[in-house]
Amino acid sequence: MINTDGSLSSDHAGYGAIARDGEGTPILAVVGSVRPESVITHELQGIAAGLTMAVNHNFRRICIGTDSKVACSYFSSSRNPPWRLLPLWHRIKRLCGSLESFRICHVLRQANRAADYLASTRPTREYVEIIPDSFAEDLKKIVFEDCSNTVYYRM
Repeated sequence: MINTDGSLSSDHAGYGAIARDGEGTPILAVVGSVRPESVITHELQGIAAGLTMAVNHNFRRICIGTDSKVACSYFSSSRNPPWRLLPLWHRIKRLCGSLESFRICHVLRQANRAADYLASTRPTREYVEIIPDSFAEDLKKIVFEDCSNTVYYRM
């Protein structure tokens, strides 16, 4: 599973993705800072970064988890993203085509905290891979809580 997210604020934009094994243990993560555009742009950039990470490390069977219903809708219907995002969309489709198995699912935001945390960091480059030993303590805590089956309540 690769959880992805995008982040947009008035002065910063970024994305994040975290790959985990079947037990929820993190394998690798990626973050990036980009020029602020739109929320869906950064959500799709997170998906593209997660897929790039997967292809680069020869992960062949991928499930993307995103809290963006709009991004999921592009995969599940014939609806295309806005024209300005078509180059990014075509890149994502090419990456998907190089995988043995691909699916995408919507996850609740509470279950996407690690990707959300990564997307809100401010790395100095557009694509930075991070190994689990280098995770910040806050991220390690989130990952631990996820692996411990912490129950998240929605209000």
